[in-house]
Amino acid sequence: MEQKRLFGIDLFKGLLVVLVILGHLLQGEMKDNVVRTFIYSFHMPLFIGISGYLFNATKYSQIPLFKLIKQKYLFRVVIPWIIAVLFYYLIFGLVEGSMNIMGILKAFVAPYYHLWFIVGFLSYIVVTWCLKKIGIKNIFLLIISFFVSVLFVVLRDNPEIYSNFHFFIKNVIKWLVYVLRPQFYFFFVLGFFIKEMYSKLTTYIHTYIHTYIHGRNMFLYGHLFVL
Repeated sequence: MEQKRLFGIDLFKGLLVVLVILGHLLQGEMKDNVVRTFIYSFHMPLFIGISGYLFNATKYSQIPLFKLIKQKYLFRVVIPWIIAVLFYYLIFGLVEGSMNIMGILKAFVAPYYHLWFIVGFLSYIVVTWCLKKIGIKNIFLLIISFFVSVLFVVLRDNPEIYSNFHFFIKNVIKWLVYVLRPQFYFFFVLGFFIKEMYSKLTTYIHTYIHTYIHGRNMFLYGHLFVL
């Protein structure tokens, strides 16, 4: 049963990958391309939601953060991301004829194109781990993540709000909005919240069915004994 469920999720993720590639291949502005607008309206929330669904927040919060990153994500996520960042930098560096240490650092701080996803994903894990560590329950974490996401959607769509801020603060906000993208954090939390609710619901249903069958059998055996 578990393997079938995971296969379904992997298949769904594969479909989303195809849609992402299609979205990048389509030319033109978002407002001028209906198909591209449609794909971009849901593919990232779903990607991040699935990532959250596969993240066991309660269990992983009991593991030291560095150990968690090392065991779960170092070889599957972090190292491939580093290789991808360096590859992109090398390609663009050769094309532009400019390669230096500052350029490499910038490539990691503000990754190319879709590579922001890994940095954002890891930031969601770190924030969730910290909030779970201080005892915040999933329902409250969901509420917090909702307001955080709304705040950063507003900041993303209205840059004039912070355009007159101090240079450093303004650039930190821009980095958060366009690299870590906390506007998607709600979907990550929603993913593992749905998984928790689904687990509780199935446990309740199984318990109810077991109790019903046991009670019915006891009633039938008692009735036969009386007869």
